[in-house]
Amino acid sequence: SFEHLGDTLLPSSNLMYNLATGEKRVLTSWKTYTDPSPGEFVGQITPQVPSQMLTTRGSKPYWRSGPWAKTRFTGLPLMDESYTNPFSLQQDANGSGSFSHLQRNIKPLYVVLTSEGSVKSYQLNGTDWVLIFETPLANSCDFYGVCGPFGLCVVSVPRKCECFKGFVPKS
Repeated sequence: SFEHLGDTLLPSSNLMYNLATGEKRVLTSWKTYTDPSPGEFVGQITPQVPSQMLTTRGSKPYWRSGPWAKTRFTGLPLMDESYTNPFSLQQDANGSGSFSHLQRNIKPLYVVLTSEGSVKSYQLNGTDWVLIFETPLANSCDFYGVCGPFGLCVVSVPRKCECFKGFVPKS
């Protein structure tokens, strides 16, 4: 149902929070690809302004999207200016917010939070569902705290963790 989303955000459904009532609508991953019982990942929007998408693994941050910038999340490079955005994010002064998947005159699309913690978006192309973006990518710097506290992640293959100039790694 649209009140209990499971792992998938469909057209006309939304992620939401209401700080006054404590109500939240989140995505919850499946335990495994074939086991639909609740998994260890939860995807939600954060109440700070501007909001961002946050995936947690248990109680620990796993990945975040970067802040919402009118039409896209800044940390999702594939959501660039050319992307036809079917999403809307609204926040109000009363402490509530909603990230909605709008029904527009574009090809149908859905978003899923996988059992591995990836957020994947698929779009209908003829009779096939085609992956249009996935995040975080397996070898990226997008994982929360991948280089530890104060570490600097350098995007490369494979990724590298470094220290800021003048600092050295802890042994």
